[in-house]
Amino acid sequence: MAGGAAVVGAVGAGLGGYLGGVVSNSYYGDIQDFGISKIKGRKGPGVIFINGFLTQKDKNTSNWEKQLRLTYPDNPWYYVTWESKRLLDLGKSILGGTGKEGIRVALQQLAKKATKEGAKKFGPLGPILTGFGIATNPWSVALVKAEQTGVLLADIIARTDDEYILCGHSLGARVIYRTLDSLSTKKHQYILDAHLLGGAVGSEKKSWKKAKIAVSGSIVNYRSDNDYVLATMYKLGTFFLSNPIGRDRIDVAGIINVNVSSRVNGHTEYVNKFAVIHKKTTWRNKLW
Repeated sequence: MAGGAAVVGAVGAGLGGYLGGVVSNSYYGDIQDFGISKIKGRKGPGVIFINGFLTQKDKNTSNWEKQLRLTYPDNPWYYVTWESKRLLDLGKSILGGTGKEGIRVALQQLAKKATKEGAKKFGPLGPILTGFGIATNPWSVALVKAEQTGVLLADIIARTDDEYILCGHSLGARVIYRTLDSLSTKKHQYILDAHLLGGAVGSEKKSWKKAKIAVSGSIVNYRSDNDYVLATMYKLGTFFLSNPIGRDRIDVAGIINVNVSSRVNGHTEYVNKFAVIHKKTTWRNKLW
């Protein structure tokens, strides 16, 4: 899969049914504070937005709300919460306590999280992974948690008769990938469009071809060459085996790649620039 882990979800008729409930229930207990909050409701497809790491407590959705007022003012909005404490810790480590992205500081902090016990699971590679902070650091764990959250979200969506627009930043885009991957096994397309901002998920063509099946409209991949968080921490967290879509193209028909390097100077800037880059992108018929 797209830079993912061995996370199993229900497929086909099982998704949104009894089997999907069994699988989702097992993941629900493993994902801290998973929930979906309705921020407002009007008309049209529901907009579901999902954060990656957090820079403030998750109940504060003001950044997203400001952008959605400019992009989807009349639609219902839903906010997915998941692993808030872990994502807040990630945000603090990435910002390095300075309010700016501090990659070197973040890598040092993540390395300290790795333990000899966790590294033992990787055999001869253990000492190397411990040095890089891969074996047990919160970034690596969050990658897996995002996969499980995506399975949960897909099962919930499959129990409705509605249409949705998905918006996700960083690990939130990873949640969306897993949601689409699961929903691709259903005959009905629940997703109108998906917007991926600085996605912390791999760009593997085969995986995204499958994910695109779940979307009736377009998937838009917003990427920046200035995203050094993905260039470093994502690479470490996936053992250098995956290229993140936040820095790489997804070469699949129906997926639009938007290079926002001139607008987005770092991993933390995507959400606050969403309305601008969304407006600049006439993503139905051409690239920007």
